[in-house]
Amino acid sequence: VSRLKKYKNVQFALECLPAVAARVPAVKLMIAGAGDYEKTLKARCRALNLENRVFFSGYVNEEMKRDILSRAHAIVNPSVKEGWGITNIEAALCGTVSLSSNVPGLRDSVRDHVSGLLYDPGNRADFTDKAVRLLTDAPFRQALEKEALAFGRQYAWETVAGKMARCVEAALSNP
Repeated sequence: VSRLKKYKNVQFALECLPAVAARVPAVKLMIAGAGDYEKTLKARCRALNLENRVFFSGYVNEEMKRDILSRAHAIVNPSVKEGWGITNIEAALCGTVSLSSNVPGLRDSVRDHVSGLLYDPGNRADFTDKAVRLLTDAPFRQALEKEALAFGRQYAWETVAGKMARCVEAALSNP
């Protein structure tokens, strides 16, 4: 769920999908979003013969995004760089775990083995093993989902706005 840009590294998830599918035959991947890298990703999907496993939704609004995140077993965030992994927090608020690249920004928005899993960037075996575990070990995934929801609530607008209001009030009362 993001803009489709080369640095978002969605091609990595596509390239790992055949190995995941060998161990989880029913696996499907939805790529939600639009961007200038979409044509390249679709071509890569065709080259890997993944048309029956990958669905490109195109642009999604906020309501559609919440619906997609709420129904997913996991969100995959393979980006090679992020300032902050807002999509991971949005997923957590839907009770959905993240499988994310262990890079700055993403590692800050996922508590590894608590609210999701981090994999070594570029390591296909690590990504595949963790994706398979999330898809096949329901008790493990459900424990992460519960923690993801609690973790995400720390960043809900109401929570953050309340903290900010208290900080502003404290600053104003102590000139």
